[in-house]
Amino acid sequence: MSSKVVQQTSTEVPVEAPKLPDRLADESYKLFSQVKVEPPTVEEAERIRKKNIRWILPFLCLGSSSILGLLQDGHLNSNEYNWLSSIFYLGYLLAEWPQNWALQRFPVAKWLAGNLIVW
Repeated sequence: MSSKVVQQTSTEVPVEAPKLPDRLADESYKLFSQVKVEPPTVEEAERIRKKNIRWILPFLCLGSSSILGLLQDGHLNSNEYNWLSSIFYLGYLLAEWPQNWALQRFPVAKWLAGNLIVW
């Protein structure tokens, strides 16, 4: 974004990043705590909104795969589909915690390479 002067209205509240002691802050926190970002202009906000609708919204709609014929193709009733969906997201939640923990503790390149080999 360019360095434009933005007038603050009475409803906008500047947000300050929380301060962490140096022993708890990693390099990315130190780098991004120095970045100051202006709110987007109306044109930029519209461009961002259109980009989100084009690229992100289709992936969010994949959750409603029952509309696309998964129930009929898999010979599932609605109760079985609900259980299948619940089990998928429960497994996803359970696997996400150790994955994110390991990404913070080990070198990312080696950890991801190990994931690909195991997969």
